[in-house]
Amino acid sequence: MTKFILSLLLVFCLTPLAAQVTMSNDYFPMAGDTLKYNTVDSLYLTTLVIAEPGAGLTWDFGIPPINEQRADAVISAVGDTSFAGADVKIVTNTNTESYYSISDTEFNLVGIRTSFEFLPEFIISTPADPARPTRRAPLNYLDTYETVTENTVTVSVDSLPPEAIALFGESIENFDSLRITTTSSRQDVVDAYGELTIDDKTYSVLREARTEDVFIKLEVIAPFIPWTDVTATLSIVDPRLAAFLGQQTITKTYLYWSPEIIEPIVEILTFLESGEIQRMDYRRRPRPVSTDGPGLRQAQIKVFPNPASQLATFEFTGLERGEYTLAIYNMNGSIINSRTFSPLGDQTRVNVDVSNLPKGLYLYNLRNALGRTITTKRLVVGSEGP
Repeated sequence: MTKFILSLLLVFCLTPLAAQVTMSNDYFPMAGDTLKYNTVDSLYLTTLVIAEPGAGLTWDFGIPPINEQRADAVISAVGDTSFAGADVKIVTNTNTESYYSISDTEFNLVGIRTSFEFLPEFIISTPADPARPTRRAPLNYLDTYETVTENTVTVSVDSLPPEAIALFGESIENFDSLRITTTSSRQDVVDAYGELTIDDKTYSVLREARTEDVFIKLEVIAPFIPWTDVTATLSIVDPRLAAFLGQQTITKTYLYWSPEIIEPIVEILTFLESGEIQRMDYRRRPRPVSTDGPGLRQAQIKVFPNPASQLATFEFTGLERGEYTLAIYNMNGSIINSRTFSPLGDQTRVNVDVSNLPKGLYLYNLRNALGRTITTKRLVVGSEGP
């Protein structure tokens, strides 16, 4: 028994243990950010194996071959919008606009403006009911969440383009309106953590596995006829619609998150039942350039307290000599405070009075004398705690 215990201790001492990873809200994207991805060539996907869940794992994706598609998602502040509580919107290459609210603990989808694949020119706008968390903080290994969200849009038949009438058939003109309801049930499980290497860089990551079950229902209404579900009927009448109505293929998406990096390092979409990998995107990281100018290499910026209610102290370490501008923005992108300073020694502190600001989320941005951004991060104005 003693030998067994000693052997066990030896194994633990000799086995390298990857530290657990916790995601704070630093990985929530903010207005002014751009999410940048490479899409992996489909041939590479045939060689890919999804690792089983676990702790202290290692993944090595090498340098995946990419196709010509690059996905850029631009994040901007929003003012007045039909989606209650929206703080930012994300616009993708497909021209889909997704609207999000941001709190200390959740980055929530509150609405979408997009088009159906079978009617690309017909734009619809629909809220998420209830708002759906797409990122959470803190996020830890073995966290589990379940959400059910409905998106509903009602469309007058008179407003449908000719191609839609042709697709649904002339009988659709006998009705007044269509109602399309998308119901999504999703389970999120943080099932692994460890070290991930891709594109010659290694990251500490949490892996979140999201299983999503989607059903799309189509209803019609006419004088003296209440809302009637025609999903099954249309799917049989026109096979082209079958792929877009009714029960959709259940998917499982693996997201590899790394602290303070706003893109998933890797995102892999699979079909749950078959395990077939449909798509893999990975972070397109910035390449070093020789024209950084002062202050872009070793600078570290901290703000405390955060949340702040009276004074917010910004501490800068490692800034090179020169002039810098610290600006604070509200969520509409307007500058509400700006301060220009020059570092004194290796560490410089700048105090900003936030006592007159409404409680909520703000951004702070530091630029050097060449106008290049060193960092943009979030500042919370509110209670500093007990």
